Amino acid sequence: SEFLSQDGMKHYAAAKAEVLGLSRSEEVQRMVATQNAASEIKHNLRKDFLVHMIAPKTVHPADGPILKLALDPKLLEAVSGYLGLWPRLYQIHAWLNYPTEQPPKESQMWHRDPEDLRVVKAFIYLVDVDEDTGPFTFIPRTHPFGELAKHVPQHKDRKRVEDEEMNPTLSPDLHKICTGPADTMILADTVGYHRGGKPRSKNRVLLTFTYTS
Repeated sequence: SEFLSQDGMKHYAAAKAEVLGLSRSEEVQRMVATQNAASEIKHNLRKDFLVHMIAPKTVHPADGPILKLALDPKLLEAVSGYLGLWPRLYQIHAWLNYPTEQPPKESQMWHRDPEDLRVVKAFIYLVDVDEDTGPFTFIPRTHPFGELAKHVPQHKDRKRVEDEEMNPTLSPDLHKICTGPADTMILADTVGYHRGGKPRSKNRVLLTFTYTS
């Protein structure tokens, strides 16, 4: 409610029902149960720890609740206030992340998003997210123009950073772990260091919008 208009809250209720309905569908539940990385619904086969219920190439009707939610005027005012210009809605995703026995990989590791010099991502938790659900974690002020932007850890992988590589440069007391109840919305400049979190015992369901220049 802090980021949405009254109409936006109505669109959110409908969008939430739509995405949670997808998460309970027989196909998605079968994939979670079998961890079937070969299913066509998986947009990125390297991310075999999540189901893309809404992938970036999904076509959204202009009068649909998800698109109306992403373009809510009050939300866009907050985004444009940070970017300093009227934003472009770059992508829409809906994910179900599930626990795996594998170590953290891909977006579960520290990284920066490459879409622009400044990016705003809105993450909306559709279920309660605690430490066991894999909360979004961010290191404030590591985005471009932030005072910690030049603190770059030494790391082996070109894009991803492991904890033991990150912590000597940007210590855990700087990390903001974003737990919260269902209906929590997070706005973050994901050109700063962040990670998606790794669920330990519960599924995480969220809707996310990416805004660029």
